[in-house]
Amino acid sequence: MSTLGGFGTMYYGWSHSSDGTATATKWITAVWLPIVPLKRHRLRVLTDFDENNIESSAGGLIISQVDTYRLLGTLSLSSREVIGTYLKTFVGLPLLWIGPILIASLVAGLLIQMRILPPNEPPVALLMTGSLLGFSLFMINAIRAIRKARGWQRRT
Repeated sequence: MSTLGGFGTMYYGWSHSSDGTATATKWITAVWLPIVPLKRHRLRVLTDFDENNIESSAGGLIISQVDTYRLLGTLSLSSREVIGTYLKTFVGLPLLWIGPILIASLVAGLLIQMRILPPNEPPVALLMTGSLLGFSLFMINAIRAIRKARGWQRRT
């Protein structure tokens, strides 16, 4: 299980159990996006995400995180999980980015119709705010998805 610049293989579709094991699907990835599902595994995550397990080489130019798992078995692919992963990745993430821009555009159009904003000047500040909000939501969720792909789970 390894990636270089987001190209390689990663786990997505994690389902953690109370006994410390999990199930996840191994995917071929491109730029950290899941492209082709390979197989579903039952596994135990051995990486301690509270420790600093980040390594660097080439004077800090290449940074990597080493994650370790113990494979406990192979399961059949779950069509529900595969479709859910595709929907989250290729519909959900783009909507997080584009959604705030669309909402800002609609609000700007309403403000122009209500004659609060002048019709001949584009509401740059409003659209920039929507763009920044959309980009922020996209990045936060993309980073969270990559962390989850490594087996990280939120502590409760």
